[in-house]
Amino acid sequence: MPRGPQGQKRPTDVVGRAVHVAKIAQDRYGRDQGNAGRKTQTAAGPQAERKGARRRPDPGAPERSLHGGERMTDRTPPAPMAERGKGQSSRLQRQHELSGGPAGIFGELAKRHDMAVGDVMSEIMASLKSKWPSLSFRHRKEISKKEINDKLSSIDPNLGQVLFVENSGIRPDGGVIEVGDKNGNHRVVLVGESKHQGNDVEKIRSGTKQGKNKDQDLMVAGNAIERVHKNIQEFRNFMLGEAHFPYVVFLQGSNFATATFFVGAPDGRTVKIAHDAGNLNRIDRVTAGSYGMEINRNYCRNAFVDLDGNTQMLQAASLYFQADPWPAQRMAEILWDIALTSLDVLFDDLEDA
Repeated sequence: MPRGPQGQKRPTDVVGRAVHVAKIAQDRYGRDQGNAGRKTQTAAGPQAERKGARRRPDPGAPERSLHGGERMTDRTPPAPMAERGKGQSSRLQRQHELSGGPAGIFGELAKRHDMAVGDVMSEIMASLKSKWPSLSFRHRKEISKKEINDKLSSIDPNLGQVLFVENSGIRPDGGVIEVGDKNGNHRVVLVGESKHQGNDVEKIRSGTKQGKNKDQDLMVAGNAIERVHKNIQEFRNFMLGEAHFPYVVFLQGSNFATATFFVGAPDGRTVKIAHDAGNLNRIDRVTAGSYGMEINRNYCRNAFVDLDGNTQMLQAASLYFQADPWPAQRMAEILWDIALTSLDVLFDDLEDA
């Protein structure tokens, strides 16, 4: 822990450090692009030639990575916030080629359509341990409120001071996967949740009427899904000092349709499920968790925005919506992609990475 002028202990400015690291990364990416096409000179200059001086890395040289080759980013800078997520499928494909991909790792089990997110997270855990046996992973079902408060108070003594129920905590549906770092701390790699709301499709197909008088095809959507914000916010508190936020929520059901479609009823009628109907769609009730950014994208890396000359860090949940149930294979691909992003962010802090 850093010490003050009189030798007293004081907490590390974790948030400031994360912002500083991001600025260094942005400067490095800009330098790489500026040197493209020109002959690279020694980055450290004459001082690097002195005996015992540590030579600074050549910015044109490929970076070491968990994959043994170039880093997952392939030295491509993070996209601006307005463009983040574009080309996601091509990046995901490149990562699959480097890592073997979820299909190759999980085998037939990941192709099942009836697996809950917790089962998929267990397979992700097993695959991470198999791929990187030198790293220490753990899979927990719960994070206690006391642990969250302790993390907050380590950043600032004014934070994390209120706790009325000692055994309170949060339990994401898929649990939390963490990895041990060089300092003996466990760092979050992946958090998975799955929420279902809206059974209109199933009811229509079976010919079951809904509503108080059992005479409606569609049920007015409720607001229960808004409870997902509690867990997202608690994990933001828990990861306030990190440069990533690997929180993933899969949302499914007729209340999360991203396009209008029609469902056939047994009596021959066709019922419209409108994605923009205020009494049916609940996507807008959740997107505050990602600051209203585009849905169905990986936002594991923290975003940094400029507010009147001050840098503000944003930790956005990765929210994935569709009306149909999420197949286990697709959940595995998304979760694996975000886990790899987390490991790439944490790379320099991991033991024997």
